[in-house]
Amino acid sequence: MNTQVWMPLPYFPVDPSNYPPALVQLGAIPNQHIELGQEIELINTVSLFTGTSFCIKITGFRDNFVLALSPYRSVRTQAENYFFSIYPRNAYRRLTTEEYYRLYPEEQNLLPERVINPE
Repeated sequence: MNTQVWMPLPYFPVDPSNYPPALVQLGAIPNQHIELGQEIELINTVSLFTGTSFCIKITGFRDNFVLALSPYRSVRTQAENYFFSIYPRNAYRRLTTEEYYRLYPEEQNLLPERVINPE
């Protein structure tokens, strides 16, 4: 059995009753002891990233999956582009840093230098 790995994006649906949270599945890791802040080489990736492996950092836990970020801008950009190829961009608004950390509080301690909303 594997644990699913999802990347949170810094967006929130304008109408949460009609659109899902801004999360993109990256892949899966074998069930093992996973710790907050742990860095893992993600090899078992979803089709969006087929044939690639990359580092992720575990940034949170949910009921049946883990949240993670990749230090690679290309992975983050590809995930965002993929998400907005499925859902309309105008159905989401960019989160402020404060809003983002309310949704994903573990990240604030793990990645204090992260810029959520550079604009």
